[in-house]
Amino acid sequence: MPAHESLTIAELNLAYHRHASDYYRDAPIERKQIRLALKPLRRLYGATAATGFRPLALRAVREEMLKKQSRVYRRSVVENGKRKVTQWSRENRLSRQTVNMRVDIIRRVFKWAVAQELVPSEVYEGSPCETLLEPEFDEESSERAFAASVVVAKRLHFQWFSHYLLRS
Repeated sequence: MPAHESLTIAELNLAYHRHASDYYRDAPIERKQIRLALKPLRRLYGATAATGFRPLALRAVREEMLKKQSRVYRRSVVENGKRKVTQWSRENRLSRQTVNMRVDIIRRVFKWAVAQELVPSEVYEGSPCETLLEPEFDEESSERAFAASVVVAKRLHFQWFSHYLLRS
């Protein structure tokens, strides 16, 4: 049995993490992006064989990234000698650009694994580009974007005009 048949996604993530720690040692933001991209992959498919990872699995990872994420915040304040802990939660969703970037990172992991002969080339070739998200344009978002650009233009015009008056 070839070595790559028993390699799991979690083991592949660990191997790539070791490679990235050395290769991107001067780029901590890139290492953080890699860690964040691989987290849902490991959570969903960590025990799965890397050779069994196919386009539908990549699509499932992408869908997991698109779900709303809830985060709990806590703040500790001392009032009148007593410690008071305030807690609140906030839900947010990743942008399409962020999700596409993270999907590309996952593809890069499998491309690296093929180059290192950790997985067969069919695994990398089996993850098509169609799993990227296409930008959506609707009337409401385009109106908001136009309104924001008008506000920015007015501010820039005011700054330029006030600078011009101050120079005179």
